[in-house]
Amino acid sequence: MTHEALNELLYQVTGIAMQVHSRLGPDHPEVAYHRALLQRLRTANLTVQDHPRLSLLDDSTNQTIIDYQGDLRVLNADAQALIELKSDPRGIQASDRRQVRAYLSVSPHDQAALLLNFGTPKLQHERVYARRGTV
Repeated sequence: MTHEALNELLYQVTGIAMQVHSRLGPDHPEVAYHRALLQRLRTANLTVQDHPRLSLLDDSTNQTIIDYQGDLRVLNADAQALIELKSDPRGIQASDRRQVRAYLSVSPHDQAALLLNFGTPKLQHERVYARRGTV
């Protein structure tokens, strides 16, 4: 998995999200953007997992401490990333960044997360990279 392939994948997803935002505007609930983006990503022939389960496991017992549920995961042969959607007119918040960092910390194969906020006049997008040194 290369940094270049990951960035290309995130760039492609961001472009598709911009199309969705351009079409729908900033006034819908998150679920509307989720469904529209999922359809467009699949139409673009991307492999997408809807609501991937992300489990925080206890190191000593391998028991699940908590299950998180991400919004989307996109992947190809060379890259894999989580997509977290928001529809907040206040913009991307520190709590949103903390949420995706938590997701990445329990998901060893996801190299980054793309945080998308559709609730502002211009689509907001931020990349958050895993802290594992894989990229």
